[in-house]
Amino acid sequence: VYVAAFSISGYAWASWRNRYKPFNPVLGETYENHREDRGFHYISEQVSHHPPISACHAESENFTFWQDQRWKNKFWGKSVEIISTGLVNVSLPRYGDHYEWNKAVTCIHNVLSQQRWLEHYGEVVIRNTKSDVCTCKMTFVKSRYWSSENSKNEIQGVVLDKAGEVVHRFGGFWHEGIFCDTMTTPTCIWKPS
Repeated sequence: VYVAAFSISGYAWASWRNRYKPFNPVLGETYENHREDRGFHYISEQVSHHPPISACHAESENFTFWQDQRWKNKFWGKSVEIISTGLVNVSLPRYGDHYEWNKAVTCIHNVLSQQRWLEHYGEVVIRNTKSDVCTCKMTFVKSRYWSSENSKNEIQGVVLDKAGEVVHRFGGFWHEGIFCDTMTTPTCIWKPS
């Protein structure tokens, strides 16, 4: 559940970022963030421009995080779908776990207008490559044209055991917070800050 919350947290920036020009690094451009106060180092690089591929790596004593993002774009006239084919990886050495998952589809609507809005949709599956005790399946729910603002950005997820039985159920909105209702008391497990 907490790894799922971590994977969802990466989408929260999109609730305010869609109004601005997308970050489009040039080939070989790097970004580094050394946070001694938080105990981690992060580096990313644009490793290919056509097709666009970005790679990153972060490390601390508690985790190692890496991913390569390969993008495929589909232009639909008024919107652009961004489909990522790379996997995200997190290794937690204290527990001996290595999790990997795919990314949801990102769609920028009204791309040629000032009324742009962004959504994520599709299935995300998280697997522990070191153990098959459980898997996590999440659905980023696609908005409907006639739906209200209150129903946008919804996410629903379950953690399943080996037999496919639900161990935990969680949900919420990727821009507001995630709640798990199968713990002893319904609990907020993540909120953007």
